[in-house]
Amino acid sequence: MNLSSLENARTKVGILMDKTIIIVDDDDAVRDVLVRCLEPLDCSIESFHNGQEALTYLERKESQNVDLLIADSRLPGISGEKLIEEFRKIHPAAPALIVSGEDVTGTDIPVIQKPFSLAEFRKRVEILLGE
Repeated sequence: MNLSSLENARTKVGILMDKTIIIVDDDDAVRDVLVRCLEPLDCSIESFHNGQEALTYLERKESQNVDLLIADSRLPGISGEKLIEEFRKIHPAAPALIVSGEDVTGTDIPVIQKPFSLAEFRKRVEILLGE
């Protein structure tokens, strides 16, 4: 590894360490896999079982910077799309990503369609975080 590669790697990790990602999925197994997939990015990751839990967290942590919200489209109670709408009121500049097992149309929110590879998921997250 040359010095330039080392500096680029160090810069990338340093930038990602300052990022906070929220993952919301009512399927425990899916949520856990998504969290584990992103752990190597060295971000702060918060995960929630439903949209209301995530919204309560976001409202309490309004001053904290959240850099990305990832939500399943079908959540009990508040839908993923509605959660993202509320998220954008609190963090208007932060991106969001919908994870869905069905076609999602008529939205400006990026969607990743299940099934997807973990490499594809991580790449989408890195793109949304500007990496």
